[in-house]
Amino acid sequence: MPLPHHHGGGHRDLCRLDRLAKQAGQGPKPKLAAKIGILREIVAPIGNDLPGLRDRALLLLGFAGAFRRAELACIAVGDLEEAEHGLRITLPFSKGDRESKGVQVGIPYGVSELCPVRALQRWRDAAGITTGPLFRRIWATPRPKDAPADWRPIHVVGQAAVDPGTIARIVKARGKAAGFDAKALGGHSLKRGAMNTAKDRRVHPAQLKQLGRHRSYATLATYIEEGDLFEDNALNGVL
Repeated sequence: MPLPHHHGGGHRDLCRLDRLAKQAGQGPKPKLAAKIGILREIVAPIGNDLPGLRDRALLLLGFAGAFRRAELACIAVGDLEEAEHGLRITLPFSKGDRESKGVQVGIPYGVSELCPVRALQRWRDAAGITTGPLFRRIWATPRPKDAPADWRPIHVVGQAAVDPGTIARIVKARGKAAGFDAKALGGHSLKRGAMNTAKDRRVHPAQLKQLGRHRSYATLATYIEEGDLFEDNALNGVL
């Protein structure tokens, strides 16, 4: 179902998108949308060891770019380009890239501790990543039988990229550590969170479609939650 792009129709277009979202929601229950409030809670307890720096960067970048887990897993250093206002990432492939020409995604600098560009740089600096895959497997030394109480594992960054399944497991594990139901979270939680955070800001559906790199509004609707009966009430705050 196409949505008009004319000015002034944003509210009606959001309503139509809500209707499509309702229809899309009649299928299997989607993963929890890690909207900005949830993302902030998930990221807050993450430490500054190598796994922590990697996972924080992965979560924040995945959200900021509305990346699918497969897209996030395949990003390499050569796909990054610094820009005045942030970072430009060229995806070698994307589900919405019909002609396989590559898709550019802009990641703006953040204004808080959740800045994905700075988080990514901290991870790269700590891991010494200058070429190759951006997000990699990390190995931890096993705990010796006679290890002291304050023993900490030594982490070694591998050469191989994480796979999409590992990204889903990271989202689940970090969510569980923050008190969320791991079963409700998954690799799509970051993309769904980004799309619904943007929708909550009343972004026009055309911009939502561009953010998610979706081919159609029907596909976009599978990531969008229905509008809230109270937050989206037309008379909210009037009486």
